[in-house]
Formats: sequence, C-alpha cells, structure tokens
Amino acid sequence: MTCCGIDAPQTVEWQGKQVPVWSMQTVDYGLLLSQDPAEVDKVLKACLEDGYFYLDLQSIDGRRMLSDQQETLKLMHRFFEAPIEAKNEYGLISSHLGYEPVGSRVGAFGAGTKDGYEMLKVSRDEIQRGSPKVPSPIKNNGDLRVLEDSIGSCNTITKVILSALSTGMNLTGAARFENSHRNDRPSTTTVSLVTCRHRTSAAHIIIHSYR
Repeated sequence: MTCCGIDAPQTVEWQGKQVPVWSMQTVDYGLLLSQDPAEVDKVLKACLEDGYFYLDLQSIDGRRMLSDQQETLKLMHRFFEAPIEAKNEYGLISSHLGYEPVGSRVGAFGAGTKDGYEMLKVSRDEIQRGSPKVPSPIKNNGDLRVLEDSIGSCNTITKVILSALSTGMNLTGAARFENSHRNDRPSTTTVSLVTCRHRTSAAHIIIHSYR
C-alpha cells in the first residue's frame, strides 16, 4: 500500500533518464471507510492479484493523515540534523526500536561497500510508555505527539483496510482479520524514519511496519 494525496506520477528520473512508473490500482479511503461494495471488491482484487495499490487520502476522512505525514517529515529534518551522539543516545535496542547510523549495513553493491542511509525506529508499544526510549533531540511533548499521531493514523488506515478485506472475503466474528490485530495486545508495529544520503542531498522516507 502506498498512501497518496496527489495524482500518481507517470514517470520518474532514474540514473539520469525518465523511466515509466508501474501502474497500480487506486483505492479511495473514504469509500473504503464506508464499506462501499465496489471499493471493497477493488481492494480485495488488488491484494489477491497484484499485492499492492495506491490509497487515495484526499477526502475529508484522509486529509488529517496526510497532515500527520507532513508533520512527521518536519520532525525528521530536525532529528537527522542533530549531532550523531544525540541521535545515537540509545543505539539500536531491538529490530523495532532505536537508531542506526549511516554505514551500519552492507551497501547495495556488495561486500566492501556500506549503505547510505540512517534510520530511527519507534514502536507503537514504546511510544505509549510513560517515558519512551526516544533520543533527546525529539523527546519533547510536541515531537512525541507527532510520532503518536503518525503511528495512530497508520493503525486506523490499516484497520479500515483489514475490515474491508474481511468483508470482501465474507469473514465473520473472530475470523475477521482485524481481530488478529487488536490494540490491547502486544505489538511490534513500528514507524521507521529513514534518510538516504547521496552526496549533497538527502531523501526522507517514512515506513510503517504493521504487525
């Protein structure tokens, strides 16, 4: 699933050339929220046949989530500009919590190369603790609220999709997918904030892993 608030591009620049973007189905979040039969069929078909789709969040029900995304991007700029000592305050605590500096993993070109990104991971369970293990540059009420809103938005979107898929597959009661992803159970659901550095520029990416 790729969340979008604008029309999907037809081409992108890759290694100095314009290359085509693979077309995907676009699912309307507002219609999905209402369990619109045609939209339920569309998302089910996209999952069964393609395995991916765009999610259109431009309706009144989705725009708040796009705003959450923009606030998270601003937070990322502040965090990744902080000194390495502050960012790496806790190190990488687990696979779903902590900070990874640039060069922590093997690069895309094999042995002897290093990756060009750094990443901060914050789990849904951790952000709900009284004093979450979040590095000091963003451990303030405002930034913690931004992370909470981002993770909460992703949770809501995912539950709406799971509910639609359950309906499309005629699942009932305990068999419905959303009952396997309950908010009151332990979870490793994580938001990963990634910046990919290339020479003098950087690209910021938000990844939500839902488990």
